[in-house]
This record gives sequence, C-alpha cells and structure tokens, in this order.
Amino acid sequence: MALSADMIFWINSLIFNKLDDICPLLSLNGEDRKVYEICIEDFKNYANYLDRNHMKVDKQTSQEFLPSQQIIIEEIISIIVENSSSLTQNLQDTKEVEEFVHAWVQMWWKKWQYRTKIIFKEPPNMFNAGVRFNSDNFTREEIGELTHIVIDKLIQYGEICCATIIADALIKKDIQAAQKPEWTTQDKLNLIPRLQREAREMSYTHGPLVFIRANKGYGLREWRDGNANRII
Repeated sequence: MALSADMIFWINSLIFNKLDDICPLLSLNGEDRKVYEICIEDFKNYANYLDRNHMKVDKQTSQEFLPSQQIIIEEIISIIVENSSSLTQNLQDTKEVEEFVHAWVQMWWKKWQYRTKIIFKEPPNMFNAGVRFNSDNFTREEIGELTHIVIDKLIQYGEICCATIIADALIKKDIQAAQKPEWTTQDKLNLIPRLQREAREMSYTHGPLVFIRANKGYGLREWRDGNANRII
C-alpha cells in the first residue's frame, strides 16, 4: 500500500488533532510527543493489517467497533487499499476516512490508558524492550517478517496499542531464551507459531502490558502464569 505524502500528512494531522481533543493535557509537541508518534505507528500497523488481510477483515470486522463503525471499516478498506491515490478527490470518501480515524484514535486512547503505565522506579526482572540482542542468525528481512506476523496476530485479537513495541520485545525474548548458537530454517519456522500463540495469550491478559520508564525506555510485563502481575 503506497500512500501519498499529502495523505500521510493529512492523516497524521487528524490523529494529532483528535489526540489533542481527547486529552488537552497532553503536550504533543513537547514531552508527550512520543505518545503521538506511537499512535501514528500503531495506525500505520492497523492500515497495513487491513491491507494484508482485507479479504478476511471484510467478512469479519473488529468487535471493538459499533455496527455503524463496522460499515466505515469496510469502506476504509476499499478506500485506502484500492483507491488511495484518488482519495482526497472524493469529499464523501474524505469524510468517511476522517470519521474512521477519529473513531480509531478514540479506541486507541482507551487501549493506551489500559495497556500502558508510567513508572519511576524500575521493578526487578523487567525485560527491557529496547535491549540489543545478537541477531546474526536472522536477516533483517526475517526479523521484519516475524514482526509483521506478530503485529498481525496482536491486532487480530484487539491489541492495537504499542503493537510494534510488544512484537519487538516478544521476538527478542524468545530468541534470547532459546540460547541457540545456530538457527536452522526449521528452527525459525517453529518460532512463528510460538510467537503467534504468545501474542494471542497476551491479548487475554488484564491490565498494563507496557511499562514506560521516566527515561522514555520501555519494559514488557509477563502475561502468563495465570495472568500474574509479575514483570519481565
């Protein structure tokens, strides 16, 4: 899916204005800029998810939306995926996209409040989502493909907030935990269903998943063991 620079700027402006409207206390051009940037990234992930899976999404729209909004989703799939180059030429299409973006940002903000938590003191055993790891056994394309797979599974189960952060942390954690000096093609294939299963399990966990430290770093919570509140 290729969107024009003008359309990207317009959608980003819609997201900015809606976030500012929902929570005027946010300093989106200041200390809270990261919130806006993550929201944009999450919307891009959602649009790409529709692009990759729109045949399935057409038949089974997200349960997060009301019936009237589900109709807009079906329209947005057609508009963004099939007619992105001529989008702004049609005022009706433009209005539908604006309504969709506003509804999506409202849903995202609820998820943000539910799934993130700001901490000032780092809990023990937190998994640092920004940690570097030895990925010599994986090409950049392979890591990118794994990331897309995990993001798609998270979005499928309603996790539209911080999907890239969560996917990145899951992949790093599982590769590190395997402690393999070498990875065969079969090892890499076996990693896919494990990551998808963990992404699905995570979606059933209650409460915050991503912990934001005061220094703008990220940590990921443990989501297993009966939904225990242990931090990794």
